[in-house]
Amino acid sequence: MTADERADEAEAAVLAEPIKKTRFLRLFHRRWWWRSDEYRSEAGAIRAREDAARDARTAVMRS
Repeated sequence: MTADERADEAEAAVLAEPIKKTRFLRLFHRRWWWRSDEYRSEAGAIRAREDAARDARTAVMRS
């Protein structure tokens, strides 16, 4: 397995982690959770997941 393949695999593993949505009183107090961190918007949770995937890819490429 090449370094690029390992990096792709590490990135895909992070991106496969689900983002969970919670609601309280229907429309009020919607929150998204990823890796036990709370986000006020789905876009924020997606950005955090993408950043972590990029970091995982970089870490594999460096090793």
